[in-house]
Amino acid sequence: MLSGLSGLAFLVGIAFAGGQAFAQGGLGNITVTPTRIVLEGRARSGTIALANTGAKKATYRLTVINMRMNETGGFEQIEEGQARPGEQFAEGLIRYAPRQVTLEPGETQIIRIAARKPAGLAAGEYRSHLVIRAVPEAGAGRSIEQKSGEGVEISLAVIPGVALPIILRHGDVSAKASLSDITYDPPPMTSGRAGASLTFRLNRAGGSSIYGDLGATYFAPESDEGVLVSEVNQLAVYTPNDHRIVTMSLTFPEGLEPQSGGKFVVIYRTPPKDGGNTIAEGEYRIQ
Repeated sequence: MLSGLSGLAFLVGIAFAGGQAFAQGGLGNITVTPTRIVLEGRARSGTIALANTGAKKATYRLTVINMRMNETGGFEQIEEGQARPGEQFAEGLIRYAPRQVTLEPGETQIIRIAARKPAGLAAGEYRSHLVIRAVPEAGAGRSIEQKSGEGVEISLAVIPGVALPIILRHGDVSAKASLSDITYDPPPMTSGRAGASLTFRLNRAGGSSIYGDLGATYFAPESDEGVLVSEVNQLAVYTPNDHRIVTMSLTFPEGLEPQSGGKFVVIYRTPPKDGGNTIAEGEYRIQ
């Protein structure tokens, strides 16, 4: 119960995109692909397909915001004037259209994005996020009741949406990655093989972000035959951050129990469409 308030409040539920983004809710279902645009070299434009996968006509609004990634991969919006050293934004360096679309069920709209680099732009990586939100129908979520002596009761409607990184690279920029500080947390004694994990630092150095897929493989003592026990795809460390703390949950097949002298090998690779090349590698040996 909130005293002295009137009107309707909306919460914005934003999903941060990986390979293919899905946003679901009472205000519309959408599928977005791809969920990451990189403009560099001769690639000065890109497209995003926005599809209404719901059963009702829906309207979507597109905006660009600036966000920073924290140490564990979460995001927070950067308000005007709150940029930190090293944060460079693509907001004023891109054009996109359309900015609002209405789609029937099953209909798809192509969103076009283009770079507009001014003369004298400093070399580096510039990033902002394109946010796609469903526009609520008139009256959606309106549940406001006046109760005698108790003020106003407000219902909150959630506005679903997705946020896609738009990255513009200018000049000669590159990055290197490494893995460090790998630790192994074995499963609790009472849970069998469930609950084990690897935690480590994914380090980034250079002028651009890093982006790829992680895989963890277990090797028994004196064995060259590994078993894949965890995968995490589409994982990035964005500039200017120099690292990200990653935890991978491990799943062991029936009959396999990690032993002293065994080891985990963690490999960070470019996505398959980019060749699947190894970017960084590390290992942890069980004592």
